[in-house]
Amino acid sequence: MALLTDLGFKSEDAKTAKLYVGAGCVDCNHTGYKGRQSIYEALKISEKLRAAIIENLPATTLNEIALGDGFRTMQDIGQKMVLDGVLTIDEYQRNLIFN
Repeated sequence: MALLTDLGFKSEDAKTAKLYVGAGCVDCNHTGYKGRQSIYEALKISEKLRAAIIENLPATTLNEIALGDGFRTMQDIGQKMVLDGVLTIDEYQRNLIFN
């Protein structure tokens, strides 16, 4: 649980999460993964966000507006994938934790 909360997962999600580890086989080259799934951000510029950009508002404000408009970060998407058992915590850390 501490690992997940340290990585930004909500406490309630960290308490109930069941983490998976790929067993691997010849077909997946012993990685535990078959195929690929993308994790990406796509920001739709709403009228409210456009106006905030034009007003040169701080990035924190722009972020709040985007999140309010339904924007999801790669970390949010990755966390859901971990909780859904689609992504291992190791892959989440390797690809989505930036220091």
